[in-house]
Amino acid sequence: MRKILIKVLAILCILTLIPIFSACNSNEQQTNPSSASGFHTITFNTKGGSKIADMTVKHDSFAKAPTPPTLENYVFCRWQTSEGRAFFFDMYTVEEDLNLEAIWIKADDLFSLAAMPDSNGIMITDIKRQEDFDVLYVPEIINGKTVEGLGAGAFESVIPSHASTIVFPDTIRYVEENALASISEVNIVLNGTISHIEEESFFGNGLITKITLGKGMASIPYRAFSTCVMLKTANVPEGVTTIEENAFEACERLITLTLPSTLTAIQDSAFEECTALKTVFFGGTEEQFDNLSIADGNEAIENATVYYYSEEQPTSEGNFWHYDKNQTPTIW
Repeated sequence: MRKILIKVLAILCILTLIPIFSACNSNEQQTNPSSASGFHTITFNTKGGSKIADMTVKHDSFAKAPTPPTLENYVFCRWQTSEGRAFFFDMYTVEEDLNLEAIWIKADDLFSLAAMPDSNGIMITDIKRQEDFDVLYVPEIINGKTVEGLGAGAFESVIPSHASTIVFPDTIRYVEENALASISEVNIVLNGTISHIEEESFFGNGLITKITLGKGMASIPYRAFSTCVMLKTANVPEGVTTIEENAFEACERLITLTLPSTLTAIQDSAFEECTALKTVFFGGTEEQFDNLSIADGNEAIENATVYYYSEEQPTSEGNFWHYDKNQTPTIW
């Protein structure tokens, strides 16, 4: 009888302890719920900038960087943790919940500015101080004025340790002499339509892959794109009559070139050493192309396959092209 009583008491003790252990385990999970679920939350304090939604990220994985916030008259610099440590999305995995804060620099402190010569907008003429950006996002509006231009030599001083990429607003249309020259290791994102360039505007820019030029230009200036070794596609707009000396010299990866019907002259060595050029889309007729004045040093043009513009599908044989619905040159 005594043995039976001891066994009953032991069972009761065990049953009493089970809820305690369960509660402890439950409390442990509640104190770190994101760790238990395998996910973490990133919240963004934009310090007065545009809002960014919270992000849920799997433990020990990389998060995709959000589109940076914007704040009038300020330039976004980087994200940092609440402890003051810079956080780069392509370098650090997420190990815990994070509260990231935006770091801003006053645009007036970073850029020198001047009035545009032909509008009420402004241009950036210089970088006053070097900061460590991952990506430098140039704002569209500064002090209530639209940023439309890049002054002579404005970004020549930028080096990869200060910014691996510069993203310009689509409002940029005016690029002065050497504004983006000799930037050989900084990626340039310039998606706006450029309507004014000068000599050596992009000379030696080693990472730019494409450029969109708009109407309003009479010529492509001397060495404007010379030694842009990653440039693959160039579209010279209608209205241009002359491509000046060495304009695209040594663009060794240039594959596709679109030329306007208004073109009358390609000067000395404008396309010298453009050894990859395969296709030329000409905006006029074959007769117009044959009447072009093509100077020495442009064998790349002469050796490429030339297609002539036809809005409607031709009924005769020949090399013809048109624009598709996306305004991309397409062979008939």
